[in-house]
Amino acid sequence: MHKNTCQRLLPSLSAARRAGFGYPERMHIIIVAWLYFAVLVAATEPTLVGSIMSFVCYGALPVAIIAYIGRTGQRKKRRRLDQLAGQQDGGDAKRDQGDLPH
Repeated sequence: MHKNTCQRLLPSLSAARRAGFGYPERMHIIIVAWLYFAVLVAATEPTLVGSIMSFVCYGALPVAIIAYIGRTGQRKKRRRLDQLAGQQDGGDAKRDQGDLPH
């Protein structure tokens, strides 16, 4: 295939990011696969308590930690945008919410 044909068929990475397909969204398949693996490990345990502990320790806890760390940048960006919006509005959040008379 020509390079131009490949470029037409596959969007560029920057275009995908502008469209909202950032890094965390593409990682959902890996999270699902890891949780599937954790369920299989838990299914091999001989006791119910062992199964639950295996799923929590091998699946739910690591996924929760990685998801929290992965979303740190988005939380910071959202907080920064909220602060900028508050500064542009004059910082009167109560008036924006309708708590004070106009």
